[in-house]
Amino acid sequence: MQQRQDQQFFPLAQAPHDKARPENPLAAVTHPDPYPYYAALVDGNPIYRDTALDLWISSGAAAVEAVLTSENCRVRPAAEPVPKAIAGSAAGSIFRLLVRMNEGPVHRALKQGVSAALNEENIAQVIELARRWSRLLCESLEPARTAPGLNDFILQLPVAVMADLLGIPEEKLQPVTTSVADLVAGFSPLATPGDIEKGNVAASSLIEATVSALEQPNTGHSLVWALHRHSVAAGQDSRDAIVANAIGFLTQAYEATAGLIGNTLLTLSSNPSAYAEIVARPSLLDDVIAEVIRWDPPVHNTRRYVSAPGIVAGKEMQQDDAILVILAAANRDPARNPEPHLFDIQRESRKSYTFGSASHACPGEAYATAIAAAAVSCLLSAGLHPGTASWQIRYRRSLNTRVPVFSSPAITTTLIHT
Repeated sequence: MQQRQDQQFFPLAQAPHDKARPENPLAAVTHPDPYPYYAALVDGNPIYRDTALDLWISSGAAAVEAVLTSENCRVRPAAEPVPKAIAGSAAGSIFRLLVRMNEGPVHRALKQGVSAALNEENIAQVIELARRWSRLLCESLEPARTAPGLNDFILQLPVAVMADLLGIPEEKLQPVTTSVADLVAGFSPLATPGDIEKGNVAASSLIEATVSALEQPNTGHSLVWALHRHSVAAGQDSRDAIVANAIGFLTQAYEATAGLIGNTLLTLSSNPSAYAEIVARPSLLDDVIAEVIRWDPPVHNTRRYVSAPGIVAGKEMQQDDAILVILAAANRDPARNPEPHLFDIQRESRKSYTFGSASHACPGEAYATAIAAAAVSCLLSAGLHPGTASWQIRYRRSLNTRVPVFSSPAITTTLIHT
């Protein structure tokens, strides 16, 4: 991996270690180092009731598996399929039809269409688009030179790739990227009234852009048309539902893939040997990312809701009880991954829960991995060098996703020999 000797780069360093434990499992997501806290949960309280949060907390791998595979657990409360804050709005109209957010006959048919559409796509095409957009955004945003450029890069790239796959014209990329950011913020349980209002405007804009893509001639290469074709074959021909789940490709790729890119950079910063290995053998980057998905994942939590009184993961639960499923903690359960706190790119029989399991497993893992690999490779070639210096890290405000935000008081110039 040759780099120009006069090329600028900035080194990366995580925020200073905060020895204070997270206040609770929800605060752990954006803590500088939540993993000792997670390890204590796995070891002592793999599933327990947190009365202050009014949640069951599931952290051990066996408990997480039991919750994710339980027929008595749903992804939304039965009485509230759409969060009250967005019910009846444009954002709510998308949310209620997303297969990952709800269940029922309509969603089961759509789920078949979503999985089939993603599986049909040639991953080689995804990789090529990810590399193309990485190059374009590296040129326009200069993410290897400035922190704002890097932050914009990791958030814009997943949307650019998925929008291109959906057949959304390139000239609409910037407004679509902004709309995806606003809709995701409006969906968040942390959303303010202002966030919700912006999310509704964004929802309408994304619906319009996606309908426009669906109305273009079917060339056979558009993901939105693949979704339409497979959903109809599965018995669900609602255009609203197809459009909503096409938008779901954008929103679900947004923070999860951005977090995977950012966390991979931070992992290379804190693991010089891994960085040296991929410099010597770039083909190992996929193995590094696979281990990052387990070791410092972009998605830490998901939730399940008990549909009827019964036993879940060995605990007696009541209807509508909510369960916080800490996927990141289960990833480091020694019962599934020996020496779980060791970053090992050659790990055998790696077990990761980051992309879910059972009926609500995310079918987009290969897409996220391909985009992240293209992004990191492009950034390293552009001069970004994982190291340790004055760069500071915080995490985007969230209860579920771990997306780093980079900042620094200065740019460093040096010579690079790799």
